Amino acid sequence: MFFLLATIVVYWSLKTRIHQNIFLLIVSYLFYASWDWRFLPLVIISTWIDYFAGRRIYDSANPKKRKLYLLFSIVTNLSLLGFFKYYNFFIDNLDSLLTFMGLHPHLSTLSIILPLGISFYTFQSMSYTLDIYRRQLKPVDSFMPFALYVSFFPQLIAGPIERARNLLVQINHERRFNIAQSLDGIMLILWGLVKKIVIADNIAYYVNMIFDLRAPSTLLILVGTFGFGIQVFSDFSAYTDLARGSAKLMGFELVKNFNNPYLASSPPDFWRRWHISLYTWVRDYIFIPLGGSRCSLKRYVFNVLLVWTLMGLWHGAAWHFVAFGLYHALLIILYKLIIKPLIKPDFFEKRILKYIPIFITYLLINIGFVLFRTPSLDNLGMYFNTEALRQSKFDLNVAYVLFCIFLFYSLPFLVSAIFHKYINKIKSNTSKFINFISFNAIATLLLIAIFSRSNANDFIYFQF
Repeated sequence: MFFLLATIVVYWSLKTRIHQNIFLLIVSYLFYASWDWRFLPLVIISTWIDYFAGRRIYDSANPKKRKLYLLFSIVTNLSLLGFFKYYNFFIDNLDSLLTFMGLHPHLSTLSIILPLGISFYTFQSMSYTLDIYRRQLKPVDSFMPFALYVSFFPQLIAGPIERARNLLVQINHERRFNIAQSLDGIMLILWGLVKKIVIADNIAYYVNMIFDLRAPSTLLILVGTFGFGIQVFSDFSAYTDLARGSAKLMGFELVKNFNNPYLASSPPDFWRRWHISLYTWVRDYIFIPLGGSRCSLKRYVFNVLLVWTLMGLWHGAAWHFVAFGLYHALLIILYKLIIKPLIKPDFFEKRILKYIPIFITYLLINIGFVLFRTPSLDNLGMYFNTEALRQSKFDLNVAYVLFCIFLFYSLPFLVSAIFHKYINKIKSNTSKFINFISFNAIATLLLIAIFSRSNANDFIYFQF
């Protein structure tokens, strides 16, 4: 917070956009280097690759050369990402396969640290060259604005994954201090702090206890998964709120990454609301170029399975993440091909019936979080074996208490929903809005003082 405040004070004291951009670039590099300076060159290398490739793609009239430079961007970026994120996963599985075939290669893995945010800034940087290749974007005239676009510190580590058409355009335009925008930013930061420190970190304490048990019952795992669903949403959307709020204080508008995902009425609707920047990136640059849904049935099923396998792997180099992706692929295929054709468009619009698909979707999404949260696929057998299915009275009591605890820590969401309409009404009145924010700041500090834990948790998506 001190870093952010100091940055904002110096940033707005600078008179020109160029000086502001230079300062933000230096600050962003310092911010990333403060975690581990050895990985800062990776960000710079990725930036140079796509800046160079973007210029060459745009300047070349030869289709083969344009494609060659695009491949240079994609291959080099994915090679860096693949080495740091997937090398050990590939070696471990290759060693297991060769051993199964009767060979004993004893392949050794490397002690590789996953660079913070590499999955996010790699996709963000590549979208620039892909848009230029599609002739949807012109390259920037100088390296510095593009470097800031790739490394902009509020969203560098865990998104949202910005497109050049949004963030780079803002970097290249003059920015003026706007009180309404800044107040919105402060509100987002306060709400992000509540979601992370009060909700996510407290629920994480109990969820971790459940999944760390040697032989948890199936009921406890299901309750723990329910809690994890609240935790992962609170945690990830909190980072997005902090990123968007911090950016607003500097005159930038980042894309919205969440849109009430647990009110989704179908599996495809959920992914249109959850991690929106990743979903749209994969849709625009992988799924649609493969043919999307406008193709044969076999091709459509193949496209969905491939895309969601990649989505699973994006979340982590482990088979349980692959299973998580395939689970969602199966939900989407079943919904598109079987469920949707059987349901009349207006059937669930009648009174209470409209909540039925929301409830079913919520259950299905939470069941899938077992695959996301489990340490490995081997644990699934332990969670759902015959012994685990036997529920003792003690398990029932513990599950009930934990369920109540998770609901208790979710109460800020209810309060936020109640105040949402009120906030929209008073936004036009600056003095009322300032008073409301002041009240929220005091309430946030009180909640943090009461509910914050001494052992703070990293944001979940830092590991991706």
